[in-house]
Amino acid sequence: DSIGNYAHKQCSGSQCYCVLKNGTHIPGFYVNVWEAEQQTCYCAREQAEYQATGLIGKMFRCTIDGSYDSIQCTGPYCYCADQHGK
Repeated sequence: DSIGNYAHKQCSGSQCYCVLKNGTHIPGFYVNVWEAEQQTCYCAREQAEYQATGLIGKMFRCTIDGSYDSIQCTGPYCYCADQHGK
């Protein structure tokens, strides 16, 4: 990206997958390249970074490709979310 980190989504061969800022693959979040047009990997990266802190409590609803699900929940309340989970 513009500050030297790896982009959230990387593609190789017929697969696109999510990576951390240093390029490390985030397990479990990948799709075929022809299905990756809407793949953002924002949720997968934010979830992995949060888990690396050792904190608990924040919930993430990621799709199989690592993007934010359009419905997010905090406690008993759910809401519609954009591609950044907001």
